[in-house]
Amino acid sequence: MKKLMLDTHVLLWAIGKSDELSPRVFKYLTNSANEVYISAVTIWEITLKRSVGKLKLPQNENHKDPFDRMLIYQCIRRNYTLISNVV
Repeated sequence: MKKLMLDTHVLLWAIGKSDELSPRVFKYLTNSANEVYISAVTIWEITLKRSVGKLKLPQNENHKDPFDRMLIYQCIRRNYTLISNVV
């Protein structure tokens, strides 16, 4: 078992199911024996780059609160459902 910390570009490629992931990285990420971690710093980086226009992401929802964004990405990573009082 390995504990893996994803770099920002690897996280984005994994979420986007990109062909940019190398076969070796894909193998690590899909091995259920490994633990995959995402740093809050990564979420911060994504938020900052998106806010200055250096990163374009699909917009399904417009969440301006950076804490909501961190929760959303944690849910994506862990396959959780986020419960909020937003209508």
